[in-house]
Amino acid sequence: MNTDLKNKKIRIALFATDDTTWILPTCHKTVEALQGDYEIAGVYLFPDKLGPYTGLQIPLWYLKTFGPLTVLKLATFAAKANLDNPIKSWQTLSQRHTVPILQGTTPNTPEVYQWVTENHVDIILLLVGHILKGDILSAPKLGIINKHAGMLPSCRGLLPYIRARQFQHPVGVSFHKVDSGIDTGALLVQQPYTGPSSASMLIFYKNVFSQYPAMAKLAIENLLQQKILQTNDNLRDSYYSLPRRSDIKQFQQQGGCIAKWADIL
Repeated sequence: MNTDLKNKKIRIALFATDDTTWILPTCHKTVEALQGDYEIAGVYLFPDKLGPYTGLQIPLWYLKTFGPLTVLKLATFAAKANLDNPIKSWQTLSQRHTVPILQGTTPNTPEVYQWVTENHVDIILLLVGHILKGDILSAPKLGIINKHAGMLPSCRGLLPYIRARQFQHPVGVSFHKVDSGIDTGALLVQQPYTGPSSASMLIFYKNVFSQYPAMAKLAIENLLQQKILQTNDNLRDSYYSLPRRSDIKQFQQQGGCIAKWADIL
């Protein structure tokens, strides 16, 4: 670690999608895991983004691509998860941990860059669907860490679990340093998924987000120690955009499933 950094606490910011089903409880547990060892500069919230889609376009895309029954299952899961979450709002998280909550439209604005630099942020943990561009990439002193729910370098891009099952790639999760490419930055942590092959995407993401705080902390430690993992030579580099309805059918033909009622009830 840089000698200058040994004399100060590393300042961490979380860039998060304004979502209360997955992201709010994950941020709560991550802040809990990091506080004490690190200073949390704040949580910056941004609207959800799925490829080119924003706002109501996102649920409409899910409805068209996944079908109404699957969307009903996912909506039921979201409703139940929001009821069960001990932290009900971002304001509650802020009060519980004395962490400022900010809101923006995209991470790529001058206002966000200014906040990061003025607050001396060392590392950003990324939990958004936005692609970072321009000045924000170099705004934190040490870098930006992203979670990707795939075994990089395979299945770069969107919804990697679906593509992994569709094309028989290994399934897992990777944490990497963000650069100007899409999921191409230096690999910090990687964990293969060891659950049953019959598990649904919903169960897979439950596993991913339950592991997130511990894996994010390890990724931070590896970044500070400049410990970069070598990519597995058996993992073929591949990139996929958003799946279409035909891709979902092929995913299901390969034994894939988005969600089961048993996962929810």
